[in-house]
Amino acid sequence: MEFTQLNTKSRPSEIEEQLLSAISERKLKPGDRLPSERELTEVFNVSRATVREALLGLRSRGLIYIKRGMSGGAFLSELNADAITQSVKHLVSMGVVDYSHIMELRLFIEPETSRIAALKSTEEDILELENFLKTAEENITKSPVAARFANNDFHAQVAQIAGNPLIIFITESITQALSKITIEKTKMQLSTDEISHNISIHREILSAIKDNDPDMAYTKTKSHLLDVFKFYNKILAG
Repeated sequence: MEFTQLNTKSRPSEIEEQLLSAISERKLKPGDRLPSERELTEVFNVSRATVREALLGLRSRGLIYIKRGMSGGAFLSELNADAITQSVKHLVSMGVVDYSHIMELRLFIEPETSRIAALKSTEEDILELENFLKTAEENITKSPVAARFANNDFHAQVAQIAGNPLIIFITESITQALSKITIEKTKMQLSTDEISHNISIHREILSAIKDNDPDMAYTKTKSHLLDVFKFYNKILAG
């Protein structure tokens, strides 16, 4: 990797931009170790504090992770939805985004995602979806919260089948944000019968995907999300 030397008054953002360029040009791959802080201070001609601030900026974006110890350092992360998830959670906690906003987004994205999944699913994909529902069923009485998390993860797994990275990241992010809003705030307000009902609806969606029936997958998903929207809207508004 070749970097442009900066002056000692350069801002951390300038270092971030050069490191981002190296990442976008595939000079760094997930799991690769970045040059050490000492090496970066010499390459960029800046203080170690400036380098650390730049690395913290990359870490806050979810692009790198820091390992301590003799074999430690800054490493390029596997790309995932963590940064988007944190942004959505911040928007929720600040009151900019609420449950209805997230559900409206789901209504735009997830029915069509189920349609695509019905066209693209493999036997392995079906087994993965079945495993989520099996986990949910096994936890209905043992751990209703775990059952509900597995139910939520079912939707994220459908997005995995669709295969579009943006859809995957957005679906995972809004699923996790919804878990915070719905599951954490309504632990005692959803009966085991209601959890079982949601699992049964997910089984209908799974059946449509397994049968390679895109229209049915779309219809079942949209109907399910509308019912969920109305149900939680009533609870959360109460």
